[in-house]
Amino acid sequence: MKEETQLKTDPSWKGVIKWGGFSLFAAGLYPLTFVLLVSIMRQTLPVPAKEALQAPVIPTVLFAFAAVGEMLLMPGVLGLYFALKEVRRTAMFVATGLWLASVRVCATHQSMRAWKAFW
Repeated sequence: MKEETQLKTDPSWKGVIKWGGFSLFAAGLYPLTFVLLVSIMRQTLPVPAKEALQAPVIPTVLFAFAAVGEMLLMPGVLGLYFALKEVRRTAMFVATGLWLASVRVCATHQSMRAWKAFW
């Protein structure tokens, strides 16, 4: 019989792991909800600058919704790190740092692209 191995997690990090998993689940639902919102609001993507300046409410709501979805990835990354850091500590540390950096870069890139569309 094979001996089953369990991941050793610090009990003080259980809340971080639980809420990190919840935020990853919620962040996974965000793209589906975003697509539904775009189709319900009948918004074209990318938003033409003239249309965004004439009626800025819908593009602003969609952008804010997408930004919240991006920010939900950050607690998910930390929860994933604390859940798996005992597997390979250095690899998980590097992966977590890269993931956090990519989330920030993606959010910054999207906001800069939206800003350029207005100007």
